[in-house]
Amino acid sequence: MKKSLLLACTALLGVSSALADAPEALYLVGGFNGWFTPDTEEALMPLYDEDGDGTYSGTFDIPADMMQFKVFTAATDWYSTDSFFGSYTESQPKLYSDREYSAFLYSGATGGYNCEVSNWQGGEVTFNITPAYDDAGAISYLSLNLVAPTQPAAPLMPKQLFCIGDFNDWALPELPENEDEDAVLNGSLAIDLAEGSFDVYWEDLNIPAGSKEFMFYTINPNNGEAVYFGSNPKEAATPVSFCLYYLAPGYTAEIVSASSRDNVLPFVIYNWQGNHISTTITYENQKVSFGATDGPAFPLKDTDKFYAILTLDDQEPYMTEVDMTDTNMFWHLNYVGFYDNLSKMSVIFTTEASLTPSEESCWGAPEALEIDLSSAGVSKALPTTFIPGGKPITFTAPGEGYRLKLTIDAQLVTGTTLVTASSDDIPGTHLYLVGAPQGWNINDDSMELDKIGDGIFHYTFDIPEGQAQFRFYTKLGDWRYYSIGAAWEDFAVVQLYGEELPYSSYLCDGGLGNWEITDWEGGALYMRVNLKDSTVYFEKMEDSGVGAIEEAPEADALYFNLQGQRVMNPSEGLYIRVVNGKSEKVML
Repeated sequence: MKKSLLLACTALLGVSSALADAPEALYLVGGFNGWFTPDTEEALMPLYDEDGDGTYSGTFDIPADMMQFKVFTAATDWYSTDSFFGSYTESQPKLYSDREYSAFLYSGATGGYNCEVSNWQGGEVTFNITPAYDDAGAISYLSLNLVAPTQPAAPLMPKQLFCIGDFNDWALPELPENEDEDAVLNGSLAIDLAEGSFDVYWEDLNIPAGSKEFMFYTINPNNGEAVYFGSNPKEAATPVSFCLYYLAPGYTAEIVSASSRDNVLPFVIYNWQGNHISTTITYENQKVSFGATDGPAFPLKDTDKFYAILTLDDQEPYMTEVDMTDTNMFWHLNYVGFYDNLSKMSVIFTTEASLTPSEESCWGAPEALEIDLSSAGVSKALPTTFIPGGKPITFTAPGEGYRLKLTIDAQLVTGTTLVTASSDDIPGTHLYLVGAPQGWNINDDSMELDKIGDGIFHYTFDIPEGQAQFRFYTKLGDWRYYSIGAAWEDFAVVQLYGEELPYSSYLCDGGLGNWEITDWEGGALYMRVNLKDSTVYFEKMEDSGVGAIEEAPEADALYFNLQGQRVMNPSEGLYIRVVNGKSEKVML
């Protein structure tokens, strides 16, 4: 898209640059300048509106593999969500000499992802950025256009892709040598290149009832070789399966390619009863999306609550509520545990708030399933989908000290993803505060919390006025990994106020969001982080300084249950009592 077209689009949207006090310049911060903060001289890569037409431009020589960036409207602190603009989704587009790349960038948490060109080979690139303004004169979004004559030309794209599967006995189409002729389908289903698109294919496919397995086939026009696209099972030995329901969110996944059908796995629709599937494939980035344009209705549409029942070894099972959206179509469970000697964990999902739910209310695998996680640093995709009346899934794990992370982040209509890791992969013996009090130094270990149990840490820090902004890390040295944050998004901020303390909430393992007490006047802040049940607790202490708190009287004892949750008025039972910064188990 040319600069003039971007300006035309801005005009059509009804926004006027005359409404705003336009910034003097825009600034690029990214991998090519080491992610310096914009107030350092090395990081100032400015774009100027030299023509006065509202578009800011600049040409830079970017090294290979470093085209990752955000755009700032002021040379200010790059942690401020008010000044940067980024991508809405975590995409990695490609840029070619004969195809410019255009996108919209959004501010704050909405644009929390970096812009990244995945095929960048180094050389000069011209940035053209046109701000769009709202009625109040503020920038609402940026229109980005990249031109890179140093990049190679775009490869040729196939005229069509073809869906093959058990519905046509895996027969291949006969492709004509003359591009103007049609293929002989042999029962396969043709998927055309979307009009006006470079590499996106779309079609509403009519797959017969009873069909389950399918994949995609085409001929690469650049070398004449066959290309098969299938599911990406990662380390699983079976195809990735999913369900589709009418008027419910669809399924989006990675696809892998090979020159032989034997080297990729098919997709499997577990519940298909026939009719149409909307299919969108992005060829270059190898993504596929499915949606049911008709078919069975979503079975959990009217469910108010959804629960997971976890059983660890031979211990008593316990229940935790699973997050769902207002439409009850998406659900999420993030379970993190640190264990010294755990061999097995099983999970089943249910719509009943009971540890002994009826079989009709349970959701699980079609058959009882056991996943081997006994190797260090394992990461696996669950090779099944969840169905009504399903069976529990059991995970085996290392027998010695390790960290188990179970993440299920899915739609019931599409299946689930499982990720686990041992302590060799993600360490769990330390927890560090990283934030304003220690200068946002990812290598500074001066604010380490004390470990008081498996996956449970606490400490009382003396935090100066206005510096109560931070997140946690289980290992230092890298901003992107080992983070424990207030939200998943990069730069997201969960704001608290003094009257909200004590504060208890869920944390995001792997999240890059920050907690901030906006009216913090300085003093001692007690914090407790429980990675077993993914919770965090903050409380302002009356005395200032860690030393004063160590002399606190017995009356100032804090009590927590064995799950790390604060108990204000403990009754009879077993608790963790914290006095003078030290903890012990007590029976009341």
